[in-house]
Amino acid sequence: MGVTSPELLLSRLSAPGTLSGLPMTETRFRQAFLLLVTAISVAFVAMVRPFLLTILLAAIFTGLSYPVYQWLLCRFRGRRALTAIATLVLLLTLVIAPLLVVIGAGANEALRVTETIRPRLQQLVDQPGELDSRLRAVPGYDRIAPYRTQILIKAGELLGSTGAFLLARSPPRHAPRRSSSFSSSCCSTRCSSS
Repeated sequence: MGVTSPELLLSRLSAPGTLSGLPMTETRFRQAFLLLVTAISVAFVAMVRPFLLTILLAAIFTGLSYPVYQWLLCRFRGRRALTAIATLVLLLTLVIAPLLVVIGAGANEALRVTETIRPRLQQLVDQPGELDSRLRAVPGYDRIAPYRTQILIKAGELLGSTGAFLLARSPPRHAPRRSSSFSSSCCSTRCSSS
């Protein structure tokens, strides 16, 4: 009885509702379906993972801007396209304008720090003895004294590259602005040629 013929086995495999010769019960179907849904969900999350923050922020901004959209929809008498454009322009103005102000203030502060630090870095680069006298004032200098030469070489390299970077990146202090003279000459050329 333990021996089955190949025809019987083949008929069991090809019979509808069977998997691997075992009948497909509702429980097995649900387990297989759950496994398939889980695998597809994991693949989907892996695919959209780089965009999750963007999707979350879009959902937050949508939720925050919807009451504004509803209020403007009443004011524009149900014109949805015009209301959508007005809402977009309003929100961009409310978000972008303060962002530009903050970025401008940060850039201005960075320029001020560069102008403040540049003379001091230039002095340290020009007078290496200044750094040596500052090192002697550090507590525990006697422990690092054997490495003094290496420290001075590395500090000099660091200060030199930092000073060169800052000098190369910062604009000249009292350089004439070419853009204003260029634009005025360009405008006068256009006006005179017409």
